[in-house]
Amino acid sequence: MTKAFLDWHDWQTFVQSDLSQINYPNLADQKQWFFELGMQQFKPAAVLVLIENLKIPQVILTVRSSRLQKHAGQVSFAGGKKDEEDASLIATALRETEEELGVASQQITVYGQLPPLPTISAYEVHPVIGVLNEAVKMSINPDEVETVFRIPLADLMRPENYRPYPIERHQKLFYTVQFPHQHIVWGVTATILLALAQAYENWQMKKSSLDV
Repeated sequence: MTKAFLDWHDWQTFVQSDLSQINYPNLADQKQWFFELGMQQFKPAAVLVLIENLKIPQVILTVRSSRLQKHAGQVSFAGGKKDEEDASLIATALRETEEELGVASQQITVYGQLPPLPTISAYEVHPVIGVLNEAVKMSINPDEVETVFRIPLADLMRPENYRPYPIERHQKLFYTVQFPHQHIVWGVTATILLALAQAYENWQMKKSSLDV
């Protein structure tokens, strides 16, 4: 059980505020690297940062199926590329969540969106934050998901819990971040969570200064 504390009401207020100015760690360095690789066109995609509002709120994460050709076995949020039929990137995130986890869009309340995050896979990922309205029995699609696990939101909202994570691509070393866990959370998924944690910490500090 987590020892960290999170005020659920405060966190709800935070994620329903304007999140458009959130900064992603190491993004400036990575953008220069993308430019050097000639990566100027990014395909739209979306992921759902899905939270179960239990006594201790939990973030739902997946381990991608070993059957997949790309990113097999990696930890991720439910999500994927935008289809032509999707009315919006929120619709993309909700559709992908239903396809991967069997959770219908009617069972999720969307709270907000983070800025897009470009990736080495040439996608521009749009994170959407959603909360389950009630306890849901998930129906996992084995073609896409190996397993589902949960991490307390309070632990993920502490920036000090993250670590630098060096990776090499195209014979060039650069740094992303990781969250140590039985299933290591790293790369895009950890970057989104750390950015959210840093923004929440800053929001809390501003709120405390106004309350004085």
